[in-house]
Amino acid sequence: MDLVLHNTCFPGTVIPREDFAEIDGEGLIDSIYFLTQGIMLSQIRAVSGIDGTTLQNWVKRGWLVNTVAKRYSKDQMARILIINMVRGTMHLEQIDTLLRYIHQDVNGESGTVMSEVKLYGCLSRIVDRCHRKGGMDHEELRSMIREELSVFGSQCMATQRLETALQIILIAYVSSLARTSALSLFETIRAELDAPER
Repeated sequence: MDLVLHNTCFPGTVIPREDFAEIDGEGLIDSIYFLTQGIMLSQIRAVSGIDGTTLQNWVKRGWLVNTVAKRYSKDQMARILIINMVRGTMHLEQIDTLLRYIHQDVNGESGTVMSEVKLYGCLSRIVDRCHRKGGMDHEELRSMIREELSVFGSQCMATQRLETALQIILIAYVSSLARTSALSLFETIRAELDAPER
């Protein structure tokens, strides 16, 4: 089965991809933070489409670290966008486990294998490539992930872990997009059934 992506927005955002044709997800985050060290909750909501209560709940549950001076860092924003990419098909506890898995080294020690911003940039580039190609099978996806991770070289000591985790995130993202499409089609049926007979 091929994975098909129809991404009109940056993954996990409500920002149309066509507005920033020449940059990837990492570039998007860099442009948002161009003149500031952090952004406010209202700006995070505007980018992600997630309400403030949900974000505060994620902080309380430990899925997102607390802000500094009520400002979100680049890595916090990237983490929010990654969670938002897959929360339509994965439980938040599963997403948290997956992100912790990514940030453990091969010995199980906690650390930073790859920053959240780099991780989001990597994911968005793969999504863009998949979208341009019109879809791909699982082996092509694995190959694309390996190619993307090879750029990081020795920075990526836990390459196998990242490869597996990226594959999970990308398949969950495709599933989330498909689920959204199915629910949208369902709503047209519901509207048709609820319409008064003529």
